[in-house]
Amino acid sequence: MSLPEFSVKRPVTVIMLIGIIVVLGGFSLYNMGLELLPDITYPTISVITRWEGAAPEDVEQMITDPLEQIMGTIRNVKSVKSISQESYSIIMVEFEWGTNLDFAAQDMRDQINLYKQYLPSDAKDPLVFKFDVSMIPAAAFVLTGTGEPERLRKIAEDVVKQRLQRLEGVAGVSVLGGKQKEVKIILDKAKITALGINPQQVIMAVAFNNMNLPAGYLVKQNKEYLLRTYGEYTSLDQIKNVVVGISKNYKPIRLCDVAKIEIDYKSERVENKVNDKDAIWIMITKESGANTVKMMDRVNREIKNLKNTLPEDVDLAMMFDMSRMIRRITSRTTSNALVGGILAIILILIFLRSWRPTLAISLAIPLSILATFIALYFSGYTLNLMTLGGLALGVGMLVDNAVVVIENIYRLIEEGKGRFKAASQGATQVSMAITASTLTTIAVFFPVLFIRSIVGKLAQGLAVTIIFSLLASLFVALTLVPVIAAQIFKRERRDIMAAGKWMTKVRDRYRKWVSWTVKHKWTTFLGALAIFVLSLSLVPFIGGEFVPKFSAEFGQAQFYMPPGTPIEETKNIAEQILEPVKTDPDVLLYGYFIGSASESESDIAGGREMGPNIGWLYLRFKELKQRQKDPEVIMDKIRKSFPVLKGARFVESEMSAQMIGGQLGDIEVKIYGPDMDKLLELADEVASDMKKIDGITDVDISIKKGRPEYRIIVDREKAAHYGFTVSDVANAVKIYTVGSLAGRFNYKGDLIDITVSLDSTQRVDLGDILTLPVMNRQGAVVPLSQVAHIEETVGPLKIEREERQRKVAISASVRGVDLNTATSRVEKLMRQLKKSAIWSPEYSYSIGGAADQMRE
Repeated sequence: MSLPEFSVKRPVTVIMLIGIIVVLGGFSLYNMGLELLPDITYPTISVITRWEGAAPEDVEQMITDPLEQIMGTIRNVKSVKSISQESYSIIMVEFEWGTNLDFAAQDMRDQINLYKQYLPSDAKDPLVFKFDVSMIPAAAFVLTGTGEPERLRKIAEDVVKQRLQRLEGVAGVSVLGGKQKEVKIILDKAKITALGINPQQVIMAVAFNNMNLPAGYLVKQNKEYLLRTYGEYTSLDQIKNVVVGISKNYKPIRLCDVAKIEIDYKSERVENKVNDKDAIWIMITKESGANTVKMMDRVNREIKNLKNTLPEDVDLAMMFDMSRMIRRITSRTTSNALVGGILAIILILIFLRSWRPTLAISLAIPLSILATFIALYFSGYTLNLMTLGGLALGVGMLVDNAVVVIENIYRLIEEGKGRFKAASQGATQVSMAITASTLTTIAVFFPVLFIRSIVGKLAQGLAVTIIFSLLASLFVALTLVPVIAAQIFKRERRDIMAAGKWMTKVRDRYRKWVSWTVKHKWTTFLGALAIFVLSLSLVPFIGGEFVPKFSAEFGQAQFYMPPGTPIEETKNIAEQILEPVKTDPDVLLYGYFIGSASESESDIAGGREMGPNIGWLYLRFKELKQRQKDPEVIMDKIRKSFPVLKGARFVESEMSAQMIGGQLGDIEVKIYGPDMDKLLELADEVASDMKKIDGITDVDISIKKGRPEYRIIVDREKAAHYGFTVSDVANAVKIYTVGSLAGRFNYKGDLIDITVSLDSTQRVDLGDILTLPVMNRQGAVVPLSQVAHIEETVGPLKIEREERQRKVAISASVRGVDLNTATSRVEKLMRQLKKSAIWSPEYSYSIGGAADQMRE
């Protein structure tokens, strides 16, 4: 018994099955995640090693190079890239797509554990770190208000953060900016020198007297009591009275005798404002695999409730919310698919001129879509541009099988057969034909499932959706359509395909064309071939992009001042850049963030550059329907307001690239070679010529000469002889220049830092550094000159390598032309430069970035 025969004989069973599909389909649709693009986990693992105070060249030689050799022995490694910068080695290992990253990370740890004994003794253990796209903030809110500077920070930490981080789907809430208080111990240099007190001695005394420690237990009267030594500071007076030394006449020297102790604001090197007001940034990251839209719905509800509880002078505003863009773009795709389905039904009604077959097809389309949702949900897919695009593309194909079945059923009814027999036999007769047709179409998309790259990950959702929807439509055409035909179809066709004079004319003309093509086979074949070749020749004129650029409700850009620029100057430039948009009616919020907010390993692995010479600009625009200008026009205004300064550059961030975790520029030219100076010379030449290419903007060189600096070069053998490490030397000098941490103090329920430093008027200059006394962990003191010397340098801030070759990358954005055209122009330029005299044989180049991904 064939499937159509079974369906016609047991309509109740089919209807129950259809009901199950409707219920499960609705359940799947409700529970499926809604994202802009598929959830992509890049097969990349980073190895981060900290070596305090080491220069980039030393880090490269002693840590990066040997670890790169080890990484090359691990299975499924596709490429190894690295960055060696001051104090850090960052190695990024890219694996083949489909590699189990948990196993790969464990292999890396095992190999590192075998080798780490050969790393510098004072280097930290390498950390193996897996980067996840979910680490990119899903939203950012800004808190502004009046009152004491630390008030906003306290509200953000104690109220907003606590309420948000407990919500389902929220992985973390970071608070950036604002003022925080600390206990400042400001040493009097003259007094500590006269009394022979070393600043490191003060730090140790303050730290070791600020502890609660277990001291065992005792038994008394058959009861066991825990013993604890309680020493944490509970008042500022306790800190003031800490004994930091003994005088010559054996009297205790208290901290208040040699220092001023006060609670004041931290001297943080951070500047940030939103709409010209001091602001606190609240960044929200989602859990891996969490639904961005549902998580942000919960966050926005909580934000709405929070606003009702905040003081009247405090405002909490959204700067950017990825879920808004996701919802807008996916809803547009959904509406397009819906319109396509309605148009398909209308066309079927026009051609078939009967409500009965139209009803059958109208039911087949949504049922096939619901069945597709079930398959997608249980396969772990989300609703995104690719899966919704697959549905939109597949809607037109969903009716094909049903139309063929209906046409054959009507043919049998016209021949005089009963509805039940016509429905059963009609569907059975064409079942093999439509099955073969469906499988043929599926075969076109099936190979996409085996593409192992980011392109495969993006296209996989589209292909899988079309495959599932076609299989669902085949099932519906062989089950539901025969059941409906058996119940409501009747002999009413009246030569449907001939209905109407206009259709008769179309049919007659078509017959003439078919007759002509059959008689002129070679002419038809050659004509079709010519059209095919002509269509291929037009491909270069179409253009291409790797990821489509979306019209977002928020914009982001970075600007880089020359290394060494003080934070105050960077702040002035930020104000100047944003000036043109402050009065723009399409801009709701504008702001900037300058300085180092964090030095965590996750930030370093994520590649987010921060510093006193780097500014991050943020804009929030009005909604699409309310604004008059495109965001690109507004971003052009701030780009044009960026001053032309030697060594300064402006880079706009494309939000669509960030949605898939991309840190690449649109185009990236990578130059490889052994000598850094020569690489930088070539990079300058390439960057200069790229700026002249139409459509190329924001040209940036990945490595620049560093800011002028003085390096304290520690002789490790001498330091070891005196019992010092590089860290000991760095901490000693830090006390005399900017101060050092000595513990934490509970102040009004909050833990604040205790820092020890010299008075700002007494801090040392370059000439004094080598005379500074350095104390080892045993209390012995020697001048710094015994274990170190000072060098002035402007070496590279970092050294980049790829496949164990040094490299410099020149990245650029594309505006006004498509990525394909811009890439062709850059490739032409590079071919010309490679032939010039400045290139020697040991230097090579490659084109990377989004352009490379698009070609793949």
